[in-house]
Amino acid sequence: MSRLEAERLQKLRVNRVAIIQALRVEHVIPNLISKHVLTVEDKRKILSSKSTQDKVRRLLDILPVKGRLVDWFGSFRDALKCPDTRSTDVRKRYAILVEFLDNTILPYHPQPAPSPIDSSVESLKLPKYDPLPGIADSVSSFRNGANGSMSRVTFDMKMDQEKVLLPSEQEKGEMDQENAEHQNKEEKRRKRTLLKGFFHKWVPTPESFTTLLKEPVEHFNKLKESSDADDQEQLKQEKEALRRILNMEVIFALDRQHQLPAGFEICMSSASEELLADTSLYHFYFKYFEQLKLNHFIDMPKHLAASFINLLDILEDAKDEEIRNNVIHLGLRLFDLLNQYSMYDRAENVMMALVIYLVTTADVGAWMATYEAFVKLMSIRNMNINFSDADAVYSAAQQVVYKINLMSFGQELLSTCRLNIELSVLLREQGTIGPSYSWAQDVLRMVDSKHHQDVIDALCNASLSYSNKLLIKKAEELSVQAIRYTKKFFGTRHPSYIQALLNYCQYSNEYRQDDMGIEVARKALEICTKIYGDVPNMQMALCLQALARALVVNYQFTDDEYYNHAMEAWRMAISVLSGTHPKLALFRFTLAQCLLWKSTHSESDKQQGILIWADTECSGALARFRAYWGEFSLKVGHANSLLGQIYTKMDRFQDAERILEDNVKLHELSLPQHSHFTYLARASLGTFYQSIDKPLEALELLKNVVDNIDCGGVYLRWVHVCYDTIIDLLNAVNRDKEAEAYQTSLIDWMKKNPKPSHQLTWEHLHSDPEPYEIFLDQFDSTASKFKAAKELINLKKTSSDDKETENKE
Repeated sequence: MSRLEAERLQKLRVNRVAIIQALRVEHVIPNLISKHVLTVEDKRKILSSKSTQDKVRRLLDILPVKGRLVDWFGSFRDALKCPDTRSTDVRKRYAILVEFLDNTILPYHPQPAPSPIDSSVESLKLPKYDPLPGIADSVSSFRNGANGSMSRVTFDMKMDQEKVLLPSEQEKGEMDQENAEHQNKEEKRRKRTLLKGFFHKWVPTPESFTTLLKEPVEHFNKLKESSDADDQEQLKQEKEALRRILNMEVIFALDRQHQLPAGFEICMSSASEELLADTSLYHFYFKYFEQLKLNHFIDMPKHLAASFINLLDILEDAKDEEIRNNVIHLGLRLFDLLNQYSMYDRAENVMMALVIYLVTTADVGAWMATYEAFVKLMSIRNMNINFSDADAVYSAAQQVVYKINLMSFGQELLSTCRLNIELSVLLREQGTIGPSYSWAQDVLRMVDSKHHQDVIDALCNASLSYSNKLLIKKAEELSVQAIRYTKKFFGTRHPSYIQALLNYCQYSNEYRQDDMGIEVARKALEICTKIYGDVPNMQMALCLQALARALVVNYQFTDDEYYNHAMEAWRMAISVLSGTHPKLALFRFTLAQCLLWKSTHSESDKQQGILIWADTECSGALARFRAYWGEFSLKVGHANSLLGQIYTKMDRFQDAERILEDNVKLHELSLPQHSHFTYLARASLGTFYQSIDKPLEALELLKNVVDNIDCGGVYLRWVHVCYDTIIDLLNAVNRDKEAEAYQTSLIDWMKKNPKPSHQLTWEHLHSDPEPYEIFLDQFDSTASKFKAAKELINLKKTSSDDKETENKE
């Protein structure tokens, strides 16, 4: 095969995917038949293929077989330039293919120079001399058969000049010209950038290109000088992240100078493929994304998302497996990047576009990808507090699961772990505590221990669900295990580790409420700062929020640190999310909590102004909670309780009484009879009655709480406060014996529900975890024993109540 023929074949291979996607064989076959490139039999073979893409594949396989007998490459190129169609759009698309073929520059491989050994071998060859006359005559006689005894052998040393396979002068000129062209192209290639996606193409790198990014030299030096192994690993990852961003920046520079070929999408480049390849580097891109966005108005994630959606608009269907797999991989990774970058709306748009693309074909591979896309879409809608649409996606995902499970091997292909996690989240956020807890339990049992992120998400989700069921010890065990697993599999400089720390903070701020909760929140904020610098992001906002709440629940009000963190969290969340995003309500609620405490510790002339501010923030959060979480959600209950406290401080007693009474009714209607959230609402109303001198009403509510609540062996500070309030009220109304009885009851309660005897340490949180299967066996075993003991206690209590009733009768 000649070099020219090899080049043409390589050009066809390089652009094969683009041709398969864009071409319809009916538009070029007539032209190729008229030029005797294809035969009628070839046409029959091509058209017998099932799909449009398979027909193009068959055509591309047949063309090179024609060899040098016909100009198959030139004829195919001409057929693309003059297709058998009147469609202007199709002609434009084929013109782009011609441009791809013409501009595909292949690497030139020059012949190696002779080695020193080769030169020495040449020097050893004997020189060529003319033969001596005598020898020449003998040779001539031998050739003519002078000796009759010899068989007649003729060695005709003459050569026909026309039969020698040496290149002609014209061919030599063509070869020299080709070599010169290759050398020029090789020289140009050093100043070019390879675009790689559905086709390969070298394009000129922008003249005098210099990066717009500033390397964080001081930050890198601190990491380099640190003796911490985690810092050294972070430095290695950060440098790799910067390298990938720089490569991506070149593509954007080409785009700004309009040097990218027509029809090329940024997301198809090798630079974007490399950028999205390693999810463990995503969080290190943040600071560079923000540099380009703030200083040079280049929003890389936004443009990548738009480019991907444009690409799906170009692709007509998902029938071509090779193209489909590339698109799926690209779309899912792009979603993860956008989600981590808090671009929730764009992440949702990317998944919606991918789902619409995938439903164009009925294939098990497409079904599996559609299911995965639905799971991600449900997660982002949960994140966006769009619960009705999340529920619709869950139903659509279930239909895909049903279709896959109908196949004989379908159940082996599919795991519904991620989908069930999102279902548990959806139910919990809407206040459906029991079902959310049940799904969380199922996920713990079904999750594959090899999928580390799934394990961590399952542990964190279960921790919150167990907390809502007041299974506090189990919730702590789950949250601690999440930290251990994350440290082992992802290290301490990963968003998942911060996620696990924040999950522990959420548990600790509600139940344990000790100094370790503050320490964990500070650690999470420290790691966030080390990873992201001063770039605003949701994880840092959540760390600030967690630290503010930890300081409040531990009554650390010596300065305004708790308020400053809450305020900074609120500001950062606004800068990251859109102004109407429902998650902002969570930060407004925390700010309102801190403002309430700030008013208590402020000068009297400033208190009313701070309380008015707290009222504004809490009322705004409450309106959002009702609009997005629903009237019967736990978020609404928490906000009602806080607003009642604010109104009490403002001496708006009628408003406070109304809202706290409504809150109790709301909990009684929406939650199980013995839910601790209902008891907490009653306790808040009882405390309010005590503050406005309604002791009998207060006693009735508070006694209902302490007489009926089951704390599950866990000390709850607010229950202790209820006991103290009851005793004080009874003493105030001269019911001393009853006060003594409740004092005794308090002592018994403290024995059954003691304060934590030990404080958790980092050594405990970072200890090496046992294999997940072993942990789960121990966890289930403990849970079963606890459940059995609880049922026995309830049975004895019921039996005792029955006997007491009989005695009264």
